[in-house]
Amino acid sequence: MAFLGWMGIAFLIGLPYLCLQQNINKEEIIFHYNNTYKYNIPYTVSVNKSTEYILEFAGELENYDTPARVTVASDFANKTYPLFITARQQKGVFSWQLPMIVQTPIKLEQFTNISRTLCPHNNMFTEDEETCDVSTQNTPIIHLTSSSPDTIDVTILVETVTDFFVRLNSTTNLTTTPSQPMYYFFPFDQSNDLDLSYRHAKRKYMCDHETTGEYSHFLLKTNLETRSWLSRPKSVIVMIESDDDICAVVSIQNFSCPVFDNERDILYDGYYLTMTRRGGITLTQDTFPVGFYIVFIVKTTDEDCTDKARNATLPQLAQYIGWTEQEQVRLVTNDGRVKNFSFRIIQTISYQDYAIAAGAALAFFSSFYIAFIVAVICRRRVLAQSRAHEEGRCLGIVAKNV
Repeated sequence: MAFLGWMGIAFLIGLPYLCLQQNINKEEIIFHYNNTYKYNIPYTVSVNKSTEYILEFAGELENYDTPARVTVASDFANKTYPLFITARQQKGVFSWQLPMIVQTPIKLEQFTNISRTLCPHNNMFTEDEETCDVSTQNTPIIHLTSSSPDTIDVTILVETVTDFFVRLNSTTNLTTTPSQPMYYFFPFDQSNDLDLSYRHAKRKYMCDHETTGEYSHFLLKTNLETRSWLSRPKSVIVMIESDDDICAVVSIQNFSCPVFDNERDILYDGYYLTMTRRGGITLTQDTFPVGFYIVFIVKTTDEDCTDKARNATLPQLAQYIGWTEQEQVRLVTNDGRVKNFSFRIIQTISYQDYAIAAGAALAFFSSFYIAFIVAVICRRRVLAQSRAHEEGRCLGIVAKNV
């Protein structure tokens, strides 16, 4: 009986500890980690306040030459218990939340899906050797977390932006929304028709100072085909068109990370223009020595494109290119915020073209001066010869008379 009594006392003493331990176990956060996720395959996971996911997209172990783009969608996340997304790379961290809440003059706009392009720290066109320590394997790590007591189903897709590098005189088409901005990179070095294999070989050579047979023919090729500095485009024009009247912002940013791709941050770097159907900007290599990013952002409202106070008069540049007051865009409220873009980059006159044009003009006008000078010299020579002939005749006549 005494033994049973002591057991009862021990049970009563340990009962609060057991209950507390059970409560602690209930509040433990379970991390699901896997490094076999692959590009271009959508995955659906469930998260809540006690379940988080860490997804490493390293299942293919491929060296992607273009950056990764992360798309996350969930209809179950709400502004009380939002879903937090963190994308981590070797030299950068980016974070967002779902739903994406944007304050407009009328109401709060809520977006249940979001897409972001991760900044390419290992851009092949960089010539900075400090970037050589960045891995060529594009393996972003995505962390999904929420404080929601209920389960949130999340769909995530990671893909590579295959048309990230823009070629001269080529047209690129894209579709964006306020929660899905996009950006591209234009390099001024367009040698070898923007051959990415050659760029990869050049970067490997710069970082390793050695070239295997697999890459040597690319370097030999570029040594033979590299254009002179006279023919390289030093100035280009970005021409942008759209088939709808939704207000958007196009930002031009320097070749660096991070890339600002939301309405608030684009004001702090580079140049930007607000547009509806047509837009354009001239850029020089003196301003962007390596190249520049072209960022497309759809605004949540059309206020910046319909403000009568700011658009009361047509800009002087628009008058120069032939637009009239009657052609100013009058926007109609549109519930859909999906905008289609089409842009093309063309080069302006290069130094070689300037030299040829100036040389041709100089040669044309110089020919008149040269012809005039030659005519004058010939005329003087003829006059001198005729004068000498006349003087000779006069001397002969005088001699005969004597």
